[in-house]
Amino acid sequence: MIKCHLKTILKDRNLSQKELCSLINARPSTVCDWCNNNVESVKLKLLEDICTALCCEISDILTII
Repeated sequence: MIKCHLKTILKDRNLSQKELCSLINARPSTVCDWCNNNVESVKLKLLEDICTALCCEISDILTII
């Protein structure tokens, strides 16, 4: 199982989902799905945009548990 840590990262950085949406030009429902681990497929461009906006690595966001 893959776990997404985006919600925790946003909280640690005092960044809202809405603010991330603005930074990466994504729909709020998309970011909400990521934050709630409701993603079944990953668009690599979106993942790249998230990592770039948050200055982090993919492994900071996604882990295999």
